[in-house]
Amino acid sequence: MDPNTRDELGFTVADTSQGALPGESQRVSGHPTVDRAARFAHQTVDKAADAAVPAADWLEEKTVDARIKQKQWAEKTRIYVSANPLTGIGIAAAAGLLIGLIL
Repeated sequence: MDPNTRDELGFTVADTSQGALPGESQRVSGHPTVDRAARFAHQTVDKAADAAVPAADWLEEKTVDARIKQKQWAEKTRIYVSANPLTGIGIAAAAGLLIGLIL
């Protein structure tokens, strides 16, 4: 096989014999415009991934905060209903009636 023959990924026998793997080659297509576009696309994906990490961390932090608030509200509600059972029943009935009218 000729060492300059390219495979379906555009690598030559010489490239693969030197250890080049897909994505490791400096030149993707042999055409400078395509190579610049490929580098730009890779940089854009890297920037998006870098921006997503802090967003995911922020979202996880807010989720934990929301769970803590939910538990606090549930405990406060439990204490209130235990101290005022008839008021709790009245509030629950009013909320149920209101939701039933809306739906």
